[in-house]
Amino acid sequence: LCIILVIVFVFTIVVLTKKKKYNMGYNLPHKYYSHAAKKLGDFLIRKYKAKSFLIITVKGYENLTFQNLYVNGLLESIPEDKVKFGYLLEFKDKADLRSKIMKLNASDFNKVIQKNKDCQLIISLIDLPANSDELAIWQPTYRNSPNLAVIMQPLTIFKKKIESKQIIANLIRNPVTWNDRN
Repeated sequence: LCIILVIVFVFTIVVLTKKKKYNMGYNLPHKYYSHAAKKLGDFLIRKYKAKSFLIITVKGYENLTFQNLYVNGLLESIPEDKVKFGYLLEFKDKADLRSKIMKLNASDFNKVIQKNKDCQLIISLIDLPANSDELAIWQPTYRNSPNLAVIMQPLTIFKKKIESKQIIANLIRNPVTWNDRN
């Protein structure tokens, strides 16, 4: 199913890039990223029928082009009254943001998830940490584990998580096929 979502996104990009002659996945008009996030939201609503969503992002995401586009696209398909936001960190500028994101670990994600444990589906707009195997939702003792969808996660690193349905969807910006990355 995740592969179907990736294929739909890649097809959309390919069709649109032929019309506009844009480089595959880079320098696309911003509306395409928002549209892709909307399609992800449509897919998650239709397939998983969750009653509550947690979008994990950073405080001040409105000032980050792609984060803002993804949130706006998701909110086009997911009713706002079903969405909660979990903020992992605050930042001063993009350099500060990059350094803080590199220091995130599973316990940071677990704190946000614990505060919002009533949510049935999590959409992370932040890179999963290197120690993501320690995420509470992936532990056998975690009850009623929510589904997890991600944006922009490396396919090679999370291939097994996707295949085992620990990650139910991964929206990628650069449409490189699964086989090209392995």
